[in-house]
Amino acid sequence: MISAWLQKLRNLFKQPPLLILKDVLDKVPGQPLRISSFLVLDLSENPSKPLREYGTVRAGTPADVPGMCLLENKQELFLDRFDKGESCLIALNDREVVGYIWFSDKHSHMEQRYNYRLDIPEDSIYSYDCFIHQAYRLRGIWVLFQKRLFERAKMLGRKRIITMVDYANTASLKTHLRYGYAIRRNVLWIRCFTSDHFLACSPAQRRDVMFPFQAG
Repeated sequence: MISAWLQKLRNLFKQPPLLILKDVLDKVPGQPLRISSFLVLDLSENPSKPLREYGTVRAGTPADVPGMCLLENKQELFLDRFDKGESCLIALNDREVVGYIWFSDKHSHMEQRYNYRLDIPEDSIYSYDCFIHQAYRLRGIWVLFQKRLFERAKMLGRKRIITMVDYANTASLKTHLRYGYAIRRNVLWIRCFTSDHFLACSPAQRRDVMFPFQAG
């Protein structure tokens, strides 16, 4: 029992200081103070080297929502996004929906988890909320999503894809960076009761010990 607790402590202190603080604050009853961090990345071109692809990707429609809900049961949210003019791509294996990714070409997007308004430059589209069935991950669906997003961006006269990744989601962050995305902005989010506050800076600015400006 003691050795198990010691291992938990060792694992805890291997984390960056911000994530340790986040874990502690999330356990406070009522969560009067919350803290997190996310990164804004962009991609200006697809990699020239060939990468593995898998499946079929096409534009999603409201008729695809039942299949998308078999991945994540968000029917009301999905239909609301379509009603508001948001777009998505879906990945198919035969006729089964095995993944989706949403994108927007509007002037801005409200990230609901943090109540953060992200301005979308005129030369960009914003990619968000990607989900791939666990059995089909690491097969090349995500790569195909990126290629199709770039094709959509060009059709709209755009040159870049912008996305956001939670700092704690190291697997996603590393995947994006390996593919060619670059970190453009780091944002620290603090919620005090119902009030949201943001501290943003570029990777070139000074790094603070409590704020993970460096991608691990």
